[in-house]
Amino acid sequence: MQQWFAANERPCVIAGVRHEGVNLPCVYPDSRALGHHAAGRLVARGHRELVLFTAKAASAGSALTAEAFEMEARRLGANVQIIQHENTVADVREHFSRTLAMRPRPTGFVSTSSVFAITLLCGLLLAGIRVPEDAAVIAGWEELAHDYTTPTITRYRTNGVNYGRKLAATFLETLRNSSASAHPVRIMPEFVKGGTL
Repeated sequence: MQQWFAANERPCVIAGVRHEGVNLPCVYPDSRALGHHAAGRLVARGHRELVLFTAKAASAGSALTAEAFEMEARRLGANVQIIQHENTVADVREHFSRTLAMRPRPTGFVSTSSVFAITLLCGLLLAGIRVPEDAAVIAGWEELAHDYTTPTITRYRTNGVNYGRKLAATFLETLRNSSASAHPVRIMPEFVKGGTL
């Protein structure tokens, strides 16, 4: 769809990360910064065996998060696995069971999906693994239910009002000036420390 808008020179602003080779303005939460920060937080807490769960058909933003997370974790001396799963609870549970059998067993878990972070937390607790004492969970994005888990889930959030304002301003500039810059507008996600880190 992005390529169609670019090829047909229609005024367009992407709410999210643009795909490679597409030169359209876009506004998005800085997924790359999120990946770097999450890896740094886990390593700072002593976790050296890290796993990031992301859907096989993930968004471009989730792909950036996974790439940045892996690079930063390795730079900091941690071992990292990127697990690509189908977008189902059953598949996440299956992959999670396999990660628990790894030796050394991972202790730092990140999910680019806000809801599957709940699945990871429940899996750890069901396996008798204490969170945050023995393992940590970070969700890439906020889900209302994160405040209803025990412990509450550490995650990142984007201020929706700020996002909307930047998106509207970028779109209005694009309408006024068809040759407006196609540079990306990144919004820094806010780190929300819950009880899982």
